[in-house]
Amino acid sequence: MTTVLTLLMSNLKKWNVTHIFGIPGRPIAPLIKEMIEQDITYVLTRHETGAGYAAGGFALQKKNLGVAFATAGPGGVNMLTAAGQAQAHNVPVLFITGQTSAGKIGKSYSQDSSSFGADLVKMFEPVTKYSARVERGDSFESHFRHAIERAFSGVMGPVHLSIPLDVLYEEITPFEFELPQIQHTIAANIEEAFMLIKDAKRPVFLLGKGVRSSNSYEEVFEIATKWNIPVITTGGGKGTFPTNHPISLGVYGLGGTIEADQYLQSGIDVMIVAGSSLNDMALAGFKQDFYPEKVIHFDYDPTFVGKTISRPTLFVPGDLKRNLGKILELTLEQGVVGHDERLIVRELVAASSEYTSLNQERTENVYENLLFSSDFVATALDDKTIMLKEMEDFHNQRSKSLVISSASAIRTIRRNLPEYTKVFADVGSHAYYAVKHFDVYQPETFFFDDRFIAMGNGIGYAIGAKIAMNEDSQPVACITGDGCMLMHGTEIATAVEHQAPILFFVFNNGSLDMVETGMKIWQDCPGHNVYKKPVDFVSFAEALGCKGFRCLSEDDIQMAIQFGLQSNQPTIIEIMVDPEEIPPTLKRDE
Repeated sequence: MTTVLTLLMSNLKKWNVTHIFGIPGRPIAPLIKEMIEQDITYVLTRHETGAGYAAGGFALQKKNLGVAFATAGPGGVNMLTAAGQAQAHNVPVLFITGQTSAGKIGKSYSQDSSSFGADLVKMFEPVTKYSARVERGDSFESHFRHAIERAFSGVMGPVHLSIPLDVLYEEITPFEFELPQIQHTIAANIEEAFMLIKDAKRPVFLLGKGVRSSNSYEEVFEIATKWNIPVITTGGGKGTFPTNHPISLGVYGLGGTIEADQYLQSGIDVMIVAGSSLNDMALAGFKQDFYPEKVIHFDYDPTFVGKTISRPTLFVPGDLKRNLGKILELTLEQGVVGHDERLIVRELVAASSEYTSLNQERTENVYENLLFSSDFVATALDDKTIMLKEMEDFHNQRSKSLVISSASAIRTIRRNLPEYTKVFADVGSHAYYAVKHFDVYQPETFFFDDRFIAMGNGIGYAIGAKIAMNEDSQPVACITGDGCMLMHGTEIATAVEHQAPILFFVFNNGSLDMVETGMKIWQDCPGHNVYKKPVDFVSFAEALGCKGFRCLSEDDIQMAIQFGLQSNQPTIIEIMVDPEEIPPTLKRDE
């Protein structure tokens, strides 16, 4: 006989779960000792939400199960947001929460997570595929199997188990099982979909992040290039097709391109939607004259199919990779070649170097004190102390240009990062600048969620992904903002402890810019989402144990990136961006 606790950890180790993320409390603390005994690395995060984000990043990178745990009551409640984010990213994460001993349920106990307190099982239900309490040792295997099978079946996603303290120590018959290998079927109407594509005169692909979660990059690329079908992605689907390819029209929706708008408006007969529910972010500004004549919608879930674009729609259910693979097979069998009229004549629209005028008084109030206390980035690579006179000269030199355009900053980051860098865009205006201006050349190198959209998730996902890489030298970066950092920036201390060299680009405009811009333009109510006292993220970096830089020019950013790519620790690169620049987020309805 073996304890539930031992069997839990032995199965996780068998599945190559090398790291588990969490914050302990009495009911869940035994997990840590068992991890140590079974040589699984315990990652002590700074917040339970951060633990869940990191587990999601771990799962995304390893294409394997991620695991996060928290204690009963508030610890488990704090992981709910991370569960919602894992659900949006379609990653299999097991969330484990503690509970007072089962024999004591029904009595008055602090942090009770049963139906007599903060019922975590019910709370996790809307944001997981399976949520259950293991009330007896002999029911653990059944619940565990169900949870893991649900996590990997269909659209992958998170699951939750609440395990009382006494149940962890119950002895049961040993067992082990393999991670499920789901057999996917091809849709019965796949040949109908093929014929619609074959007969189309002006088709377009619209790709969502389902292409990423199903690993359908190759199938999409082969079909699009063989048929010369123009490709547009949603914000969340950015990176599912190389943005520098001649048939790429970039992104539609928030952060979208003019080329995508123009092509949609030119008249589409068949829109091929792959891996997107077509939410409001993806279709922001989608006008009646953009509507195609017909839609082919590849997706697992039929819930939103045909609900957003009111046109005849062929729903192709099931696994995207298998279905697109069949389309490709039929294409090759019939020797189809794309028609000349489908080739795109791209009208490259030069990005304007001008942006809205700077509110000098506000800018100085937000940035002046920070500039006096900043590192002198131009000589920071040797990490030496900067004399006060040099700092004063630096400030005087920049007094007329205290900030940089966010769009320029993104393009500078792109030029200076290796093409294979794995980049996580967080939530806010900075993310949509990245959606619009950050070119993506390789699969699995850009990640952004436009569905659940939890601020700060990019920080934790980047940390979990880098930890999962172990000795892999692939660079990892996170494009985040001051608002996200104030929510979950302390998780960078976790990266410091585990020597995870991640570049964190912090776009600092002293506000929650996306909301502030919307309130200013749509509601004529500005100024209520502006921080009265800005945060010095260079000092913040030092407090966490890593190096920080403050950047006011493209050269500053370039030098900071050079340092970060050579470092064995995280690097915080604070970029002072124009608070009056209008972000590419205004296509959505008010």
